[in-house]
Amino acid sequence: MDLDTGKAALPDACADVVACCRDDRAFGETRGPVVRELVRLAKPGGWVLITTPNQLSLLSLITLVIKKRFSAFQDIHYPAHLTALLEIDLNRIAAEAGLTEISILYSLEGRLVLTSRHYPQFLPRLFPRAFSDNILLAGRKLDD
Repeated sequence: MDLDTGKAALPDACADVVACCRDDRAFGETRGPVVRELVRLAKPGGWVLITTPNQLSLLSLITLVIKKRFSAFQDIHYPAHLTALLEIDLNRIAAEAGLTEISILYSLEGRLVLTSRHYPQFLPRLFPRAFSDNILLAGRKLDD
C-alpha cells in the first residue's frame, strides 16, 4: 500500500497476516494511522507484523552519541527510514490500534560498531536488544 496515503485498495479483513517493512512519517503519528490501516486489513484473529530498526541496539545508541542520529537514520539511508520509533512507541501504537498478544522480537543479527562485520551469533542470543539491528512487532487482531 502507499503509506503516504495510509490507504490500501483492499477490502476490510482480507488477510490472515499483514506486514509492514518500511515506515513513513505517518507511521508514528498520533494513534498510528498506518497501523490502524494494517489492522483494518487483517482478518479477526489475524496477525499484523511490523519491522523497524532497533533504536536501542548498541550500534544505534553509539551512532546517536557520535553522529547525533540513530544508525538507520543517516542521510545514506534516507528515505528508507523516516520515523525513529522505540519499542515502547510500537507497543503503544499497536495497543491503540486494537492489537492484542503484542510482542517484540529481535533479528538476532547486528553489525559491529564502526564496521560492516557482524557480531558473533552468541552475543545477540544472549543480549538480543543490545546486539540486534532490527525488531519485529507482532500483534493479533481481536476476533469480532
